[in-house]
Amino acid sequence: MKPIKKPAGLDSAALRLKALIGRAGFVRRDRAARALFVSDHPRHVSQSAAQALEDTLASQGWTVALSGGLARLDWSFDTYRVFFEELAQSPPGPEECGLARILRRHPGAFCPGMIRQARSALLIWDAGAQSALRARAGAALALSLRRREAVPAFYTILLDRPVIRAAGARPAAD
Repeated sequence: MKPIKKPAGLDSAALRLKALIGRAGFVRRDRAARALFVSDHPRHVSQSAAQALEDTLASQGWTVALSGGLARLDWSFDTYRVFFEELAQSPPGPEECGLARILRRHPGAFCPGMIRQARSALLIWDAGAQSALRARAGAALALSLRRREAVPAFYTILLDRPVIRAAGARPAAD
């Protein structure tokens, strides 16, 4: 019997979102990082159907922003918070990240003003770009220390749990 493969990174969120939108349009990662995902469903459904879908998405923790016939689909602050809390409960990766160890020495926080930074970090993490994520986390640490602010707590969680996909596997909904 084959082992069950767990979706990596944001794949499970993409699959749940695709199930909510159905055949109304595509769902893919937002390459411009203005949201986690984008969809063209507003182009393919009536205005009332689009509004009903937006209400359904909002009830599931998604925010929808329309722009040029596309819907930018992002998580609400609470959904980000729950995602990071659940990810923190999962076992860390096989190798410890030195920067994550340094980040843990400082008080961490996650507040609504950090959503843009969290989204960007999450998309970098999802792409498997650990070196870019380390660079981003290092810059955030330096800025937090200069400003005497709490370090964004999500960097430690993401650095400790790198996304590992099977060779040649593509992210879901891309």
